[in-house]
This record gives sequence, C-alpha cells and structure tokens, in this order.
Amino acid sequence: MRLKSHIIAGLVGAAATAPFWQNPYQVALFFTSSILIDADHYLDYIWRNRGKNWSPKRMFKYYDHVSENKYDQRKLGFSIMHTVEIFLLIYLLMLYVSFDFFLPVIAGMAYHIIFDVVSMTYDKIPFVRPFSIAEYHFRKKQMHLKGKSVDDFYKDMFDKSGE
Repeated sequence: MRLKSHIIAGLVGAAATAPFWQNPYQVALFFTSSILIDADHYLDYIWRNRGKNWSPKRMFKYYDHVSENKYDQRKLGFSIMHTVEIFLLIYLLMLYVSFDFFLPVIAGMAYHIIFDVVSMTYDKIPFVRPFSIAEYHFRKKQMHLKGKSVDDFYKDMFDKSGE
C-alpha cells in the first residue's frame, strides 16, 4: 500500500477505535503507530544502498520500481518492524513497562499489517515478505542456492531509481 492509503486507513481505524481508548493520546498512538511502522522501509532503503543515498524522494522512486517488479523471482521483502520479533518486543513492553502506552501501539501496528496482508494477497504475492527475521535469512539462503540473488534485485531497483 502507498503512504496516502495507509494514512487514510489509519485515520479511519483511529476514528473507529476512539471510543474504546481511555485517553485521546491512545487514539493518537494507534494512528501514529499504524503509519510509522513503515519507517522500516526507509531503513531498508538505506541498508540496501549501503548508505550511498539518504534521499526520501529517491526512496519513494526506489519503492515505485520495487512495486513495478513485484513478480520478479528475486524479490524478497524485509521490513524489520513488520516481524514477529518486533511484535514480541512491543508485547513484552506492554506487559512490563506500560500497558496503556503500548496497547494502542501494537494495535495500530497489527491494523497496518492486516492492510498489508490483504494488499499483498490481492496482488497475488502474499508470501513476498517474511514475517520473521529467521524466516527472511532462511528464504534468502534458499533463493541464493537456486541462483536467485535478492541483493542483485534491490541493487537493480536502486540503480533504476537514480535514472
């Protein structure tokens, strides 16, 4: 999904769940976390281009190319904030640090993931993004053994984004 779609979905979700939260800041946390979970795409962009380019504008061009090539057999997405390990960390923070703070955060993130899964399923690529760090490394290694380079795919997308 695009940023604009996530913002609209986040606003709808925040408005729909507002009556269930105790404080207005929890509504804001739900909305904010449903959007900021995608900050990992920027981190992934910087990681994949080895820190050569930090431009948010080019990052959006880069992801346009990634989206246009969504059926490329070398594509294997990785979004750290979308992993079960991060959800487990947030869950533990919710239990042991602040339930009132981290409940809307994890709810907003889960809400976002639901939209991502529906979107990927609609695009007929439901398994393009692993949902754990271990799964990513396992699948990347399996693809490498089959002669498919995930790193080459993202390098190609970075090169195209500079054109």
